[in-house]
Amino acid sequence: MSRRCLAANALALLAVPNRDAFAAGLRPALGPGRFRATRFEGEYSDLLHPLCDRKIAVDTSALKQSGGGDYFLATFSGNDIGPPGVGNVVRASCDAESVSRYGLRDWSFEARISRDGEQVDAGDGVHVGRWHPRAADGEAWEGIRWKDGNRWLLEQQAAE
Repeated sequence: MSRRCLAANALALLAVPNRDAFAAGLRPALGPGRFRATRFEGEYSDLLHPLCDRKIAVDTSALKQSGGGDYFLATFSGNDIGPPGVGNVVRASCDAESVSRYGLRDWSFEARISRDGEQVDAGDGVHVGRWHPRAADGEAWEGIRWKDGNRWLLEQQAAE
C-alpha cells in the first residue's frame, strides 16, 4: 500500500466516528486509550510480596471485544514464595532466606485493560484495579491500586 493510501486511510479514521467506521468499511481508531494502556507495561514492586518479580506486557495492536466492552489484552507474570497451588493468600518476601526455605514458583495470567486505559481486570475477582497516576491525591507513586488495597509501584527505568 502506498504512503498516500495509508495517509488517506489514517485521515478517514480520524474523520469518521468509531460507530460509523465499520459501516464505511474502515477499522475504528483506537484513540488515546492505546497510549494509556501502555503505561501498565513494565516491572513493578509489590508491597505485599517484596522482592518478588512482577511484570506486565500489554498488546495494544488491536482492541479485543467481548460482552463487557472493548479491552486491550495484558500478560502478567512474576514469581512468589511457595509451591504451585498454594494460592494467592501467601504474603511473603522473595528474599534469599524465604526462597531457600519455601521455594519459588513462577506464574502468569492474562488480564483486560479497559479501552480508556484506566482499569485492569483478570476476571478472577482478585486482580481488579485502577491505574494510579503519580501525585494523584497527593501520593507520589505511580502504578496499580488493587481492589484489596495492595499497590504495585511501577519501577522507573534507569534512563529516566
